[in-house]
Amino acid sequence: PHRAGDPQKRMPSAQTSLAGLLVLLALISEASALGEEKKFDRLPFTDGPSYRTDICGISQKVIDGEVKIKDALRGLDLSVIAAPDPLFFLLHDNGTIADGAYPGIIVRLLDDVAARGGFRWRNSFGLMSDPSPQTWTEMLMWSMDVYDVNADWWTNSFERMNAGASFPQGWYDGSRIMVTRRAIEAEKMNFSGPYAPFSEELWACIVGAFFFSAIAYYIIE
Repeated sequence: PHRAGDPQKRMPSAQTSLAGLLVLLALISEASALGEEKKFDRLPFTDGPSYRTDICGISQKVIDGEVKIKDALRGLDLSVIAAPDPLFFLLHDNGTIADGAYPGIIVRLLDDVAARGGFRWRNSFGLMSDPSPQTWTEMLMWSMDVYDVNADWWTNSFERMNAGASFPQGWYDGSRIMVTRRAIEAEKMNFSGPYAPFSEELWACIVGAFFFSAIAYYIIE
């Protein structure tokens, strides 16, 4: 889908990825319950509380070796913001996550990472939409101050990296490639095909050996 306001937001790229903590979350293992679904109502670019989780103490324990990375987020409720989309983040009319046949790839990714890391996110998510008249970059910067993870796909740019956005390894490759039909020539009978495996010199040796053996057997007989 195309979103207005910033051409760098929704155009596919080779480094499209979840922003924020997913570089850490991908290393985590084991399972947890998902909990009830509850979304935050704070509108983008408005004053209000921050939903970010204080993990400074846990980070120091990881650095000191007291806690393993795979257990760093266990038991936490991380705040997530995403844009409703039928392919990426599907919602019911009442605002809850659509857990039907396909709730969206971002929902599935978050559920899988949360199950491995033992944390929850469905208890604490918010929604974003077209930020006009602001840009998508401004939306990303605002969300970084309010939420733990912006679970959407963003184009990696120097402006966003310089502002502090973290782009882990991409999970979706949207690179453009050129595909053409290969011209297939009509097959023709190749009478020289059976002789192709050997060189002319080797064939001459084989034929010479054949006649030499025939003459030798004739003389011996």
